[in-house]
Amino acid sequence: MIKKWLQTSKELISTEFLWKHFKIGYNSQTSDIKIKFDVLDCPDWINIIAINEEQKVIMVKQFRSGINDITLEFPAGGVNLNETSEDAAIRELSEETGSHINSIKLIGKSNPNPAFLTNTLWTYLSENVQISKAQNLDDTEEIEIVLVPINKIDEKIKNGEIVHSLTITSWYFFKNKS
Repeated sequence: MIKKWLQTSKELISTEFLWKHFKIGYNSQTSDIKIKFDVLDCPDWINIIAINEEQKVIMVKQFRSGINDITLEFPAGGVNLNETSEDAAIRELSEETGSHINSIKLIGKSNPNPAFLTNTLWTYLSENVQISKAQNLDDTEEIEIVLVPINKIDEKIKNGEIVHSLTITSWYFFKNKS
C-alpha cells in the first residue's frame, strides 16, 4: 500500500516574482528511496467563467511567454495575500474585462500540477455579466476581450484554439456543475 513520504528537509533556493523555489528532501516509507524534489511555492490562482446575457463567454486573448504565443482563455489571475479566492475572481474579472458581477459561485477546485507546484486553482462562475467600464490592466498585461458563444467553447478546445490547460480544466467544472 502506498504511503505519504516523510519530509526530511526544506531549503529555499530562490525567491522569484511568482514563486519561491525550494529543494525538499523526502524519504519513502515503503522503500529505501531518499530524494530531494524541486518544489515551487506559488500563490493560488483563479479562473472565472463569465457569461453575458446573450450566452456569450467573456474570454481574453493575451501573450504567454512560456509558449511564446497568444492564448484564448478565461479571465484569470493570482490570489493576493489576505485576499479570498472569490475576491480575487471579482477583482481579476473587473481589471481584465471591465465587467460588473451580479453573482458568483465556486464551481471547482484543482491543483494545477501537484508534482512540483503547491497551489490551488479556484474556478468561479458568474452569469448575466455586463462589461461596464474600461479595463484596468497591470503594467505587463496586454489583453483583448473576446466574446465566444457558449456553444463554441468545446469546438475551440477540440480544434486547438483553446490550449491553456487551466481554461480546459475550468470548462470541465462548468460542464459538470450541479
